[in-house]
Parts: sequence; C-alpha cells; structure tokens
Amino acid sequence: MSPLRVREATLGDADSIAALVTHLRYPTTRDEMAERLRGILSDPTYVAFVAERNSGVLGLSGGSLHRYFEKNGLYARLVVLVVSDAVRGLGGGRALVRAVEQWAASRGARELFVNSGTQRSEAHGFYERCGFRITGVRLTKTLEGAG
Repeated sequence: MSPLRVREATLGDADSIAALVTHLRYPTTRDEMAERLRGILSDPTYVAFVAERNSGVLGLSGGSLHRYFEKNGLYARLVVLVVSDAVRGLGGGRALVRAVEQWAASRGARELFVNSGTQRSEAHGFYERCGFRITGVRLTKTLEGAG
C-alpha cells in the first residue's frame, strides 16, 4: 500500500473535498466547495491540506489564524478535519493535524484550538490522543437576518 501524502489543497480538489465534507454530514456540491475554496485559498489567514494516496484525496484539514483579546499574540483553529473510512486509523488524521500545527506555528501561533460537536465522541478521543485538552464548552446561536 502506498503511503499517504499531505499537501496544500487546490481548487482542483473541490470535488473530492465536497465528498469529504458531505461525509461529515454537511451536504456540499462541487460548485459550492469550489466557491468556498476560492475564498479560503486566497486568504492568507486560512489554509487547507489534503491527504492523498495514488492521486486520490482521502482526507482534509483546515486551519485559520486569529488574534487573542485576552493576551498578546496569535492562536490558530483547526476548523475542519475529516478522513475517509478507507484510511481511518492509518495515521492520515494525525498527519493532517500535524500539517495545520506546523503551518500555525510557522506563522507565530501559540496555541491550536478545535471545536467538536458533542455527538462526535470518537473524535474527542482522537483529539485528546493528539495532545488537545478539553477546556470548555462551545455555545452557538443562529443570528437573525444572517444570509
């Protein structure tokens, strides 16, 4: 079996990335993902990585940089992580997290945060094995008039 290779995503990956995001239960078409990627890939505060094997995209991670209000410096967020069932447990997820960590650190980020839905308990264990700690609770609110 050939090894997984992690590289920065391109607009040409839109179809494969749409399938991975749909796998996370966020139905997404190729055209919708292409539109999202155009914004993400052109924004220097965002990054997207894919894991591929034999030219097939099998995983995705993405990160973003932010400024703290409560202290000096930058932090990063792991904003997406998904691997196909075909490679789950083979190190692709860790490699994708590591790519975001290295990208964030190279830009001066001091910490990496991740949000994960309460229904994704398997993911929580994975993140803890990657060195993340549970430190709080995320609350969300849908804003009226948001389009």
